Amino acid sequence: MKVQLNLGPFAAAIASGFVAINILNGNALNYVHFAGVENEIGCAVIALTMACLSLFASFEKIKAK
Repeated sequence: MKVQLNLGPFAAAIASGFVAINILNGNALNYVHFAGVENEIGCAVIALTMACLSLFASFEKIKAK
């Protein structure tokens, strides 16, 4: 059984993780002004969730015939 890497979801996982890390570090506040702390935390949770699910979707098992 082989494992194949799908580049589309993998690129989305990297991009979402980058966005989430920048939100959590506070670097995103230089570019995006959130209405409140709750909105910032919500965006970080959504970005982390998207990164995890995209990373999960990027690997595919191929069964040998």
